[in-house]
Amino acid sequence: MTRMIALIKKLVNLPPNRFNGFTSVELCSVPKFDVFRLSAEKRSLKMPRALIDLLLEVGVQRGSALIASKRAEPTTTTNSVGCWLFGGSCNTDGYGQIYVKKNSQLHQTGRSAQTAVLIHKVSWMAVNGQNCPVGYHISHLCDNRSCFNPDHLCAELPAVNNSRKGCPGEITCSVHHHVIVNLCTHSPLCIRSERDDIYCCLTMKESSPGWDTQGTEGLTQQPLSTPLRSVENTDRASTEYEGRSSLEGLVRDGIL
Repeated sequence: MTRMIALIKKLVNLPPNRFNGFTSVELCSVPKFDVFRLSAEKRSLKMPRALIDLLLEVGVQRGSALIASKRAEPTTTTNSVGCWLFGGSCNTDGYGQIYVKKNSQLHQTGRSAQTAVLIHKVSWMAVNGQNCPVGYHISHLCDNRSCFNPDHLCAELPAVNNSRKGCPGEITCSVHHHVIVNLCTHSPLCIRSERDDIYCCLTMKESSPGWDTQGTEGLTQQPLSTPLRSVENTDRASTEYEGRSSLEGLVRDGIL
């Protein structure tokens, strides 16, 4: 405590007699040296992730093997749209992360030799054979941050990635499962799970009693106002009906 008071005196640059009778809590609440406020601000700051060359430090072969092993784990689940939901640890943003050794550290042992990488970035790298381009994000088309299905991932600009938030995607009928309207303007299209409260016009019609007979009752065959004129079969060759002269002859004979 004595060393702490001496440090605060040095930083705040206050006369020594100003600290007589102060408690440690009151000392920490000095405006020029608010320890509680500084610690809270420090906790709220997010350190930027270290950029790792996944193609160099993991590689396509190791990356593919890692994704296959994680896909086969019982903690990995799927949903109705085909997401591979990672069941392991996630970072503070909700993205699944795994710990791997860099190719340059394969000879080392222990926990310190392992580096945390995002599993969806490894999945995209393993399929495309390249790192994410500079200035781009690996976007989740399915809007599930724990998904690492490469079919649900694409590299795009941050503005496009952010615009996918809240996109309803295709609106499909919950009964007949056909697309009613597509409200997605992105390319590739956003992947959204089917809702259970969307009904098309046919569903509403089918819900009414007797819908299958209402459309046929009371209908009778109505005679045509002008009967169709039959064309008599002739023995003329088919070549006689080709060309303008043959059409004029059919009109003259009253057939057409």
